[in-house]
Amino acid sequence: MIMVPSETIDASHIGLLLQSRPSASGGTATAPSLLATKNFDSLKDARNAFEREYISRKLREHNWNVSRTADDLKIERSHLHRKIKLLNVELRPEN
Repeated sequence: MIMVPSETIDASHIGLLLQSRPSASGGTATAPSLLATKNFDSLKDARNAFEREYISRKLREHNWNVSRTADDLKIERSHLHRKIKLLNVELRPEN
């Protein structure tokens, strides 16, 4: 049984479902990234865009602390620094 207020499921129902979906960490997951809707020239470009966004989000979660972010990502801090440089990830908080 599908739980929506009408006979048909439309895009607005899906968006609400994705926005309120519980995450594995116990919080609430956000809607999917806009990266999924972009067209990339290659898998490498798509992967780099994903990694750039993911690392930026993790850095914000850890208040721009590279050591904590590397621990969370389960990679060496030096490897994270290389990724930050390679992907041109900003290391300062947004204003």
